[in-house]
Amino acid sequence: MKFDRATVIAAAEYYIQHPAETLPKWFNSCVNMQGIPTKDNKWIITYFLENVFELAPSQHWKEISGRRVLVEVDKNTKEERLYIHWQGGTLIEFFKIAINKSDESSEILLDKDISQIDETTIENRSKPNKSES
Repeated sequence: MKFDRATVIAAAEYYIQHPAETLPKWFNSCVNMQGIPTKDNKWIITYFLENVFELAPSQHWKEISGRRVLVEVDKNTKEERLYIHWQGGTLIEFFKIAINKSDESSEILLDKDISQIDETTIENRSKPNKSES
């Protein structure tokens, strides 16, 4: 079974437990997913949210060639240092499922309630970060 098929099975299992009409409005724009193949012929599919990345006082966002770049200004020299990759906010895993590649059977390993999470505390891929410049 390929990764794409595993993601379809994971989504179907998630929506059985959590029908679309019961999900927070921000669900589709904030949820991330990853899949990892295991040595025992399974896919582990994980759904997660990312807490908002808090900028230090010397940091800001800049758009360069269509890409969001983290900029840090040296306090002494005022030189800008650009980061195209950085460690983002902490992750909140809320759904994890193991899917057997051979027979497509699945086992839910983690299923946390996300209904009370405040949207302003998590990254939203469809909206610019409020601290971007």
